[in-house]
Amino acid sequence: MTFNMNNGREKKLLTSVEDRYENKVGQWCTVIRYEDSKTVTVVFDECPDIECNYTAGDLRRGCFKNKSDPMNMLGKKFKNNSGEWVTVVEYKRAIDVVVKFEDGAIMKTATSYLKTGTFTHPDKFTSLIGKRFKNKQGDWCTIIEYRGATDILVEFDGYLDNHKSVALAALQKGCFKNNYKPVIYGVGYLGDGNYQGTKGNRLDIVYGIWNNMLARNYDAYTQTKQPAYIGGSVCEEWLNFNNFCDWYVNHESYGLGYNLDKDLLVKGNRLYSPETCTMLPIEINSMIAGSPKSKNGLPLGVNKIDNGYVARLNKHSEGREYLGYYKTPEEAHEVYVTAKERYVHNTAIKWANRLEWKAFKALMNWEVYPKEVI
Repeated sequence: MTFNMNNGREKKLLTSVEDRYENKVGQWCTVIRYEDSKTVTVVFDECPDIECNYTAGDLRRGCFKNKSDPMNMLGKKFKNNSGEWVTVVEYKRAIDVVVKFEDGAIMKTATSYLKTGTFTHPDKFTSLIGKRFKNKQGDWCTIIEYRGATDILVEFDGYLDNHKSVALAALQKGCFKNNYKPVIYGVGYLGDGNYQGTKGNRLDIVYGIWNNMLARNYDAYTQTKQPAYIGGSVCEEWLNFNNFCDWYVNHESYGLGYNLDKDLLVKGNRLYSPETCTMLPIEINSMIAGSPKSKNGLPLGVNKIDNGYVARLNKHSEGREYLGYYKTPEEAHEVYVTAKERYVHNTAIKWANRLEWKAFKALMNWEVYPKEVI
């Protein structure tokens, strides 16, 4: 037994190692370490690998909760309508609870089913294997594994490599979707992953960017309005929204309002992919965008004035900079090219600590007429 010294006298501690305590919801714990009355370390019977600290007074009064089980679900027992008992062995959230039957069978279910007793032994659903269901879009699927009423693995016709977990209630009502069916311009699909709901949060912006990227490359109406988009494509990986979203939200520039750019890293590029795309501030993106050909029949940055030619540089928010008056369009254009490239390089330096490294390097090497497209 542990003792403290108090003015030369020994005082027996009221709480010591190996003492056991029960909280007000019936969970037992064992003291494994005592530092002082305010720091007593215990482990719960239901989760012996996780240590929790409490005060000695709270332990003795039973006024403590299992911090590794905030909902006090671990170890709880429930009985279904058939009289079968289960014990909660893992709790992640209300719709993701793992229980163990008395015969050792494991199943995932939801707290609502546990409280109402509307859960059934998984062996009783083996007859569901092979059953087919159709969703409201007309897509058929087959049950290939039953893991619980809220976790039934299905396989869609024509998509044998992509499985989906669906609740039995959703199957019966047809309220489930094939996330791998290309419904966006005939090529794009949602996919499975962390990014499902997009309405009412920041992901709707990412979804809009992804949708616009697909429209540029695969929508005939969009390409009719913008013929320059014809001939482009999106890599197979990014046809899956979840894959694109994962790249986008984990990019170091996410949340800064930058534009998705495919033209900087690879000159003359026509493919959207993780390797060929970067994120650029709107100022830089608009600065380097556009065709290396002029619309007025003269070289870029050149206008005819009287018997000579004027060179000007569009500096966007700063307006147009006058670069001089020259006798030939070639002289004026040469001055424009030098000024344009210097302007892009200086702007890159200004943004240096807000750009990913490969984008900064590409901007510092940027040319009006890169060799790849001459």
